[in-house]
Amino acid sequence: MNPHLHLLVLPFSRPTSMDADLNTNLITPEDLQAPFLGFVVGSLLIGVAILQAYQYFLNYVNDSLSRKLTIMMVCCLDFLHYAFSTTLMYSSFTSSTRYDNPNVVWSWKAMAVVKTPLLVLVQSFYLYLIWILAENYFLKSQVSRAIKSISVITFVYALAIAGAFLSFFVKISNISKFPLSSERMLYIAYGSTCGIDCGIAAIMSFILQQTRSPEIRRGRHAVNFLIIFFLATGLLTAVTAVLSVAMYVANPSSVVYLAIEFSAPRLYANSILALFNSKSRLKVKMDSESSTNIHIPSVWIFGDDSPSPSPSASDSQREETREPRTA
Repeated sequence: MNPHLHLLVLPFSRPTSMDADLNTNLITPEDLQAPFLGFVVGSLLIGVAILQAYQYFLNYVNDSLSRKLTIMMVCCLDFLHYAFSTTLMYSSFTSSTRYDNPNVVWSWKAMAVVKTPLLVLVQSFYLYLIWILAENYFLKSQVSRAIKSISVITFVYALAIAGAFLSFFVKISNISKFPLSSERMLYIAYGSTCGIDCGIAAIMSFILQQTRSPEIRRGRHAVNFLIIFFLATGLLTAVTAVLSVAMYVANPSSVVYLAIEFSAPRLYANSILALFNSKSRLKVKMDSESSTNIHIPSVWIFGDDSPSPSPSASDSQREETREPRTA
């Protein structure tokens, strides 16, 4: 056969099995579509978090250093999680080995290592609010002690679960089809996250509900907003934990669950940022009408430097709200 003719035929020859495998790897697999959508949602939420952080540091320059450090820690952890998720998505799309790429596994573990303290930090802040609100005068002493005990136990439990989860997590060598022991730890950790978020929402709503005066409706707007806020954010973050586990259980061999993992930490960061940014709007209502309509000053929620009511003032407020007004 003429060697020149062979050179002409070679480019048009049938592709080998190796070429077919390479072409298959170049096609975006279906299980990357859902994570990509979750990554897009997470990108939008990180933009919202940046905007809220900018508004906070612009409008609340005189806030306490501890409050500013809390916001900075939340933002840094959220940004790190987004950076690692970006590395994971880029490596998944550009590498022929997909999820076996070392950069993918490393980024995936880094996401969990950053996400866990972020969740614990936000939950700890809300548990601290529960402690502050529960030790004040509008709750019965037995109820107050029970709520404070629950908040402390929940905080210790959250730390223990976070440590146990990370100790199991770092041993996993792939991002799908986890070992049985790791799956059990996954169910316990995410179930605990769901329970803690729901518990925080329920207890905060109960405490805030007790602060309202039934005789006067004019000051209920601020407390109603806080009740709706804690219920909505708590239930939303709890639902994300349930959805993440449900997606993994539905198909353990896929990475569809990453669609939730890319956006869940943004919800925690945006929730605490939204609470702090609402301070200026709620502070006026809570402080101007706290003696008649609601029994809770803004210092207990937002941690301002203004003094809290003394016990004698608290007793007089309680007696005033109980006794009917006379003309």
